[in-house]
Amino acid sequence: MTPVNDLIIVSIQRFEHQGVLSSGTTEIIKQFLDADESTQRELFENPNHKRKMKALLQGFFEIIQKVQSDKYLVFYCLVQLDGILEDDREKAVQFISLREDYKNPVDVIKILNQFIHQNEGGETLAHRDIASHILALLIEQENYADCKQTADEFLHYLMD
Repeated sequence: MTPVNDLIIVSIQRFEHQGVLSSGTTEIIKQFLDADESTQRELFENPNHKRKMKALLQGFFEIIQKVQSDKYLVFYCLVQLDGILEDDREKAVQFISLREDYKNPVDVIKILNQFIHQNEGGETLAHRDIASHILALLIEQENYADCKQTADEFLHYLMD
C-alpha cells in the first residue's frame, strides 16, 4: 500500500466510524487498493466476484454522494472510478447495473449529476471534469429513455 492509499483508508475509516459510510466500506476499498492490477481487473471480469465488485462500486459512489468535507477523498474516488472505466469502458454496464440491485439500489448517473450541480465552486473544477467524463460514459452506455431527465440536465450543464 502506498502512503497516499494509507491516508485514503484512514479518511474512509473516519467517515465509516462516524456513521457517514456503510459498515465494511473501508475493508472492501482497502482490499481493492492493496491488489495488483491483474487482481483488480479480475474483480470486474470474474462472475464469482460480482458481490465484491458491487460493494466496491457502491462504496466509491457512497463517498461521492455523502462525503462533502473531504474533497481530496472524493477526488481520489472519482479518479479510481474513471480509471476503472478507462481500463475497459464495457465496465460501464456494471456501474449502471447497481440501479437494479434489489437490496441497495444505487443510481450512479443521478449521483454524478447531483455531484456536478452541487459543486460549482472553482476549487472543485477538476472534480467536476472527472465526474462529467464518467457521467458521459455512463449515459452513452445507458438506454436514453431510462436516464432522459438526467441526460438532458447534464447536456444543459455542459452548454452553460
